[in-house]
Amino acid sequence: MSNKPPKITYLLGAGASYNALPIVSEIPNKLREMKEYIEQFNFDKTGEHIKLDVLENEINLIEKHASIDTLARKYWLKHQKNFIHEDYLYIKNIITCLIIFCQLESKILNNQSHFDKLKKENKKYLLDPRYDAFFSAIITENYQLPSNINILSWNYDFQIEKSFNFFMPEKTLMETGNHLGIDYDIINYLRNIIKLNGTGFFVNKVNQQLNYNEYKDELHELFFNLLNKKSSSQAYSGIKFAWETNSDLAISNRENAANNIIPESDYIVIIGYSFPIFNREVDIKLFENISNCKAIYIQDRIERIELIKNQLDSINPKINQNNLVKYQTNLDQFLIPNELWASQDKEYFFVKIK
Repeated sequence: MSNKPPKITYLLGAGASYNALPIVSEIPNKLREMKEYIEQFNFDKTGEHIKLDVLENEINLIEKHASIDTLARKYWLKHQKNFIHEDYLYIKNIITCLIIFCQLESKILNNQSHFDKLKKENKKYLLDPRYDAFFSAIITENYQLPSNINILSWNYDFQIEKSFNFFMPEKTLMETGNHLGIDYDIINYLRNIIKLNGTGFFVNKVNQQLNYNEYKDELHELFFNLLNKKSSSQAYSGIKFAWETNSDLAISNRENAANNIIPESDYIVIIGYSFPIFNREVDIKLFENISNCKAIYIQDRIERIELIKNQLDSINPKINQNNLVKYQTNLDQFLIPNELWASQDKEYFFVKIK
């Protein structure tokens, strides 16, 4: 047996953040909670609450589609791939606001009671606890991923950053991401965490990242201005959908994953990802070269296994033909393959953890 630890790549989908973020069917109600919260603290000149009617109209439209991503895709096509059309920018703003709203503490402002009510009704966490358990088991002494482990994420949340932020609370979430090599606006082929869809954060009009550790007045004002009308240009979202072709960073991320990370992986672990059709072109490229792969572990709900198996077959028939797939339906913690611990160089994984 080789002393060299195996190369393991994780591919994360929405299910990997299930305990912290709403699933597709929950998004309209969660958007209305966010809308109601924002309206509580914004008044017109007569002292009446300002209603976010534009947002309510968009939520009604989202409810009529299979997912919020589906509506974003339709805007992209309707406006002839115009990535700066106000409809397209607005749906990105909605998604980004929701991601930030669901993941940040201290929605304080002038009145805590309303948020306390929402928090009691919400059984989920600000951070899916499985991230903490996973990273605590594998990170190195300088709070990095081991060089033989890669993470490809289709999620635009910052659950990874929140988990690592425990070890460096003096940093903002974006600074924590930069520490991990998630250079949100810089092409870097050396990193081992790649956000395939970008990240749900805002950069303001003077190109400055905001502090995303707490939901404070600065963020609340930005949210209101971005959601009150479609034509706002105060900030732009870091989300880069799979179908976009205007971002050199997004393209390089996907090329790096397809040309370097997946082909060099001994084992692939897919968590909470169902291979939606609008990611198909990228997924085909990702799984085009799997000749080095010894096993693909799929961790998901038991009723979704057959669907995922069929999706994989349409992406690359060799996956099922070569019997590479193994299933794990226990969702209590993220799967760490036994092959990782079976390496002779076991100390590599333990002595650096402080």
